[in-house]
Amino acid sequence: MSQRKACRGLIKPIVKRPLMVIISKATEKQQLLINFLRMFIQRLTTQMNVLMLVLDSMSHMSYQRLLPKTYAYLKDNLKAAILDGYNIVGDGTLSAFTPILTENSTINRGFCFGPRPKYKYIVEYVKDFFKKYSVAPKFTVATIAGLSHANNDPVASIDLYLKNFLEDLRISGYMNNTLLIMMGDHGQRIGKLRYTTQGSLEERLPMMSLTFPETFRKQYPHLMKNLINNKKRLSTPFDLHETLQSILNIYNAEKPVKYTDRGISLLNVIPINRTCQSAGIELHWCTCKKYEILNTTDKHVNQVATYIVSHINQMVQIADKMCAKLTLKKIYEAKKVYSVVQISKPVASIDRTEDDTLGVLQYQLTVETAPNNGFYEATVHKVIANNSFSVIGDISRINLYGDQPNCIIRTYPNLRRYCFCKKTIDTDKH
Repeated sequence: MSQRKACRGLIKPIVKRPLMVIISKATEKQQLLINFLRMFIQRLTTQMNVLMLVLDSMSHMSYQRLLPKTYAYLKDNLKAAILDGYNIVGDGTLSAFTPILTENSTINRGFCFGPRPKYKYIVEYVKDFFKKYSVAPKFTVATIAGLSHANNDPVASIDLYLKNFLEDLRISGYMNNTLLIMMGDHGQRIGKLRYTTQGSLEERLPMMSLTFPETFRKQYPHLMKNLINNKKRLSTPFDLHETLQSILNIYNAEKPVKYTDRGISLLNVIPINRTCQSAGIELHWCTCKKYEILNTTDKHVNQVATYIVSHINQMVQIADKMCAKLTLKKIYEAKKVYSVVQISKPVASIDRTEDDTLGVLQYQLTVETAPNNGFYEATVHKVIANNSFSVIGDISRINLYGDQPNCIIRTYPNLRRYCFCKKTIDTDKH
């Protein structure tokens, strides 16, 4: 008989029966496929498993602040290559994983399930999976989401648990033939930290570490040297995709690369003069840029802010019968943006599209809108000659929207950050 136990959620206790996770035995047909894959892998690849363990909304800095034991174990004991320059290329989890798994650019959460925290089910499943299929080739992605999505602080409670999990993997021998990728999909996207410049940077710089088996490190020291050198260079999910491709065909790991290649294997040499543009990172998400703080009362800043709100209203126009028209409530921060121009030639001019002398300007603003009290961050391109504007990349919603877009959540899910349902206004009036 299962035991019922209340586990506290964000608002009220959640009571559910325990979740039973079963690792099924391979059928005869599945075993034949496993044997075929094993034979294929032995001939053409590095014969490595891949385990990606993802902590939702965890930046590189958050990992160091909240998971010091896990971070130290990765760095000191497992000799992980932790990438300081790993930069996201879009908004949210989908934009983090689509480039990794396909090479293309692109709700209900609780802390517990039954009497145990969800993260324990996930981690135990991974251990059981590796034990059950110890000799089969594996590509595993496990995501722990509930603890850190809206607020990173609770994740500190699992630091020792995660560190012990990594130690168990090593002692059990599962790390002998497995590439371990410990990562965040992005940094924290909402909350007080996100309102700051530090928070804006952290959203764009998630945790990314790669731990290769010791046998691989000894067999391919030149590739590991490349990886170590790349720790301080600009990298993206596109590069991680190319790295996984390299593992499938190790003989192509050091194929010649061009400065303009969007995806470069982390086992190859990433050019030291790489820019966001050549790496496929839009200016809105690029962390290689400089800022000039502007007065929020400046008339040019007000023009940009008005355009941002107008652009949001234009995006939701398809659902204007259900979504309220937004108005500008306040400008919280305004910056003129400059990409970091590389001095070395011949690539010095590649990222100079924002140069004033070329007749264009780039702005990044944080604004609040009414009636939804929405906080948005947007990067805008202005052509001086005709005073025209265009949004670069996404418009980020940096505070919770809750139930505001419920009327369109199924029909227009891509508009949920911007839609404030009219029926919400009617309800508030009553």
